[in-house]
Amino acid sequence: LKYDEQTGEEYIETTIEDIKNANELIKEVLIRKADTLTGRSRNQLEAFKTILKNKTETFTNAQLRTTLRIAKSTAQYHLNTWLDAGLITKIHDKESQTYNYRLVSEKEYKALENKIDTLLKTVVTNIENRARDQDRTKTQIRSVKPKATKGKLQPNE
Repeated sequence: LKYDEQTGEEYIETTIEDIKNANELIKEVLIRKADTLTGRSRNQLEAFKTILKNKTETFTNAQLRTTLRIAKSTAQYHLNTWLDAGLITKIHDKESQTYNYRLVSEKEYKALENKIDTLLKTVVTNIENRARDQDRTKTQIRSVKPKATKGKLQPNE
């Protein structure tokens, strides 16, 4: 801990590297908090996406259950959650009187990750720019200090 000499306030001195390391540690937490799905539902969806051969193909509740080895009620819960979040669409097959589902976007989670990563990098860049500007200001202030000239008396001479 350090103390500001003028105000007496406590502060912790950090470096840009400290902030970058902290951002790496918190990135996954921020992604999970920004996600509309629970961790378990997200994990199931991502697992299912990796198993689906063709991301645009349709799938059924039964295929989801078999692939993820989950109970019917659990599969229905995930399907309803994904539907509510707009991550899948429900297609009614009138001929067979069944419902199929299709992923809306296989890359939506990656887009969320990229957005948060970009925001964290922007924050670091802003801090770096501000630090550079402050260093320039200090340099300019130092260079403006009056110099002692010969022939004129300076205080304390």
